[in-house]
Amino acid sequence: MRARPLVANSVAAIERQLHTVTAGGFAPNLAIVFASIAHEMADVARVFRDAGIDVFGASSSGEIVVGATSETIREGCIVALVLDLDRSAYGIRLVEQDGRASHDLGVAAGRWTRATFDRGPLVVLAAGLTMDGEEIVRGLQSEVGPDAPIFGGFAGDDWRLTRTYVFTGRKLSSEGILVLAFDGDRVTLDGIASSGWVAVGAEKTVTKAEGNIVHTIDGVPALDVYKDYLGLTSDTDLIIPEYPLQIQRDGYSVLRAALVALPETRSLVFAGTVPEGAKVRFSCSPGAAITDQALSEVRAFHRRVPDADALILFSCKARHWALGPLAEDEVGPMQRLWNVPMVGFYTYGEFGKNAGGVTDFHNETCVLVAMKEN
Repeated sequence: MRARPLVANSVAAIERQLHTVTAGGFAPNLAIVFASIAHEMADVARVFRDAGIDVFGASSSGEIVVGATSETIREGCIVALVLDLDRSAYGIRLVEQDGRASHDLGVAAGRWTRATFDRGPLVVLAAGLTMDGEEIVRGLQSEVGPDAPIFGGFAGDDWRLTRTYVFTGRKLSSEGILVLAFDGDRVTLDGIASSGWVAVGAEKTVTKAEGNIVHTIDGVPALDVYKDYLGLTSDTDLIIPEYPLQIQRDGYSVLRAALVALPETRSLVFAGTVPEGAKVRFSCSPGAAITDQALSEVRAFHRRVPDADALILFSCKARHWALGPLAEDEVGPMQRLWNVPMVGFYTYGEFGKNAGGVTDFHNETCVLVAMKEN
């Protein structure tokens, strides 16, 4: 599988780049595309569709590309990874929400995957600010099994928190999930999810919650708990995804970031399930130390998976904020381990497998995915 990265500041420029890389005989069939909502997603998709290339795309909140220019992290851009992978080795499916719960969306996508490639590896993109990422994973796993490789992320919208999108060459959705499934006999996908956020403060109890909506913590409205913790006086000043709740699992922990405040009920909508009765602690970034942990875990992953044709990186927007200019120090060294093309984007939530091999939904996490044609 040959891969070429593209990056441009406009639809016209990405069209010119695509023409340039295909003029020499390179004939890609698949484009993995991430684009700022500064651009019309339908116009972005059209560029690849008109070239006869299948599209698997999402809106972003910052773009990542290595191998096209000297700049690794971009904003307001379009990035794409174009691949010459045979169409019989993959399939793309857009599953609209249509009033269904997040778990049911995952089930529908998993059922299609199982019918198409049994339990082949998946990349999943989700659009929608109130969907439950954990329930999407659980729905998928109910069909493809707990050991199926599942990677991906929630689409972004340059942190406007208004509307996010996933798209194919012909369809665009602001509430749905997009699945790229592979024939596991022909394409191998593996990856690693790493965070580095540390728990702080006393343990608290979620006293009232429904799925990914938390109403009270220790009997106090969740919004007020966050405001008190962050020392804020106004509901509109909240920037809360950087301070997720840490939930302890069986032998590992996950983070759950609050994305939407509901002032009328003093509740918070989290990116994934926060169970009623769960013991939680606030968490925060220790700064550049999160890069050290991520690179350590990625190096261990490289020793296990030393070969790849291309890389995809799904990294939380909160990591970008936490690291600032040092974000380059996290992304660049990861790519240099394999020295192959890499694209990615800053997300509102991530799907991936942790160092212990458990697939889950994450926040404040970077998920690196290695693709290899067998």
